[in-house]
Amino acid sequence: MLIGISNRNAPRRMRGFGLIEMMVAIVVGLIVIGGAINLVVGINQANNDTIQSTRLTQELQALASVISDEIKRSRRIHDAYALVGRGVTAGTGTFDAINTTTAGCIIFGYQGQSDSTLAIGSATGLTLNDTGQDSKGAYPIYRAIYRSNNAVWIATDKTAVTCNTAGVQLNTNQVKITGLTFSCGTAGATSTSCSEIDLQLSGQLTSGDAFIRSITRTVIQPIFVRSGAT
Repeated sequence: MLIGISNRNAPRRMRGFGLIEMMVAIVVGLIVIGGAINLVVGINQANNDTIQSTRLTQELQALASVISDEIKRSRRIHDAYALVGRGVTAGTGTFDAINTTTAGCIIFGYQGQSDSTLAIGSATGLTLNDTGQDSKGAYPIYRAIYRSNNAVWIATDKTAVTCNTAGVQLNTNQVKITGLTFSCGTAGATSTSCSEIDLQLSGQLTSGDAFIRSITRTVIQPIFVRSGAT
């Protein structure tokens, strides 16, 4: 009787986790870790997609700004006062027409550098403050901005240009231009009276995974021509 009581009051032996308990704990831990890893990867991917999308938008906006700055020069005459009293008929001036009849292309012109011996684009050419332009012989600059081979090009000449004239690429090779349209935003206007050109530019990135390359962004920008037709 005393022996039985003594056995019941004896301290129990400490036990650890069994094999099954350890396996269950490992599986649960792996599930938690896997979920956390997937969450981190998902956040990083979302951040990367946002960065690439923002990059595309910025590239298109910068390109639209360059195009806009060029088109704003349309019909610019260096010395408008020189035309006073000449009896020029409205809409028949050298640079009056802004041609958007060809899809994805615009052709326009303005008065350029004052010295015909200078190359187009020379920084020492005609300036707005050049009062001696008559003696130096300011001459026309014609421009064509168009889309070809998934890029935007600008062609320049002192006589005439077309939508096929060889030019300089405006966008970087990191962007593929998928759409370019020019339209007159002035109601009822003609090519010689249009004062607003509506630009629509679309593009995609050329690098990244398939999803990144499939993202398309579009920039729409009204461009107001500073000079009216003569």
